[in-house]
Amino acid sequence: MKLTDELIEKGFFRSVKIKDEQILILKTPCRFKILQKVVIKLKENYLDDEEIGGVMRAKPTTVNGENIYIVDDVKFIRNAIEDQPLFDKITGNLLKKSNAYLLDGKQFNEERKNIFNVRCLPIRFHTHPTKGKNIFDSIKYQREQTETSDQDNIASQGFEPIDNQNILMPRGLIVGNKDIGNDIFIGVYDGFIAPPGFEESKRKVQKENINSIGNSITNKISSWNLTDNEKIVYGIGAVLILGYLVYKTRKFSIPVVFCLAAVGSILLTNTGSIEQPNYFNKLSFGDAVIYIPKEDGEYYPK
Repeated sequence: MKLTDELIEKGFFRSVKIKDEQILILKTPCRFKILQKVVIKLKENYLDDEEIGGVMRAKPTTVNGENIYIVDDVKFIRNAIEDQPLFDKITGNLLKKSNAYLLDGKQFNEERKNIFNVRCLPIRFHTHPTKGKNIFDSIKYQREQTETSDQDNIASQGFEPIDNQNILMPRGLIVGNKDIGNDIFIGVYDGFIAPPGFEESKRKVQKENINSIGNSITNKISSWNLTDNEKIVYGIGAVLILGYLVYKTRKFSIPVVFCLAAVGSILLTNTGSIEQPNYFNKLSFGDAVIYIPKEDGEYYPK
C-alpha cells in the first residue's frame, strides 16, 4: 500500500483544498515527541553565528487513540544560500549564512527519499543565530530569534511530493543561546496545523510560569510567623530600598535592570514545568514533547 494511502486510512492525514490544489495535512490534535538523542544532536550542532538546518525523521504512531510523531533521527543538510547571490524579497538585503538558510536540494531529496522509504515523514527545520557584539545584543537576539521571519513563513508553504500527491508538513525552528543557558528552543510552526509564529504561545507559557512562581512564593511567605500587616510593611520596605539603590546608582544599575528583565522574560519561556507545552518546547535535556491542539482559526483550513 502507498504510504499516503496507509496514513490516510489510519487517520494521520486529512485532505484540504488550498489555492485550487488538493493537499494532505496532518490531523489534529496530535503531538511530536523529539527523542533526547535528537535534542542532543540539535544542541551539539547549533551555531550561534550562522543559520544551519536539515530534516528530522518523524515516525507516525498511535497510542491510546492519539496521533504521535516520534522524531528519532535528524540529518543536517548543507546551507546552499551562498551558491549564488540571493536577495530577501521583502527587505532587498543580500542573503548570507548569517541571516538565511537554503537547504541543498540534491542532498535534501536524497534524505527525503530515505525517510519515505522507511514509512516516515520529513520535517524540515532551520536555526536562527543569536550571537551579538556583546551580552546585551545576545539577549536581545534571543528574544527576537525565537520568532519566524516573513521569509520563513513564505518558505513554509512548500509541499512534499509523494505518491503523486502533495503533503504539507509543519516546519521546525531551533534557537539556542549559551550566553544565557544550556537550554534549546524547539518550535513547530504552520503546516496549516500550527500558528505561523510563537509570540502568543510564549506569552501563555510565561503567564503559567509566573503564576506557578507566585503561588510558590505566596506559600512560603504564608508559612512565616508574621501578621498580614507585618508582611505588607516588610514588602513595601523592600521595594523602597531597591528603588532607592537603583536611583542612586542609576547610571550603572538601570541597564543591568533592563538586562535582567529581558533575561527573566526569556527564562520564563522554559517549558520544564508546563504539563502540555503547545507548539514549542524549551529544555536542557530529555525528550522534547510538543502538543498541537485541535483548534479553529485562519491557519486551520476546513
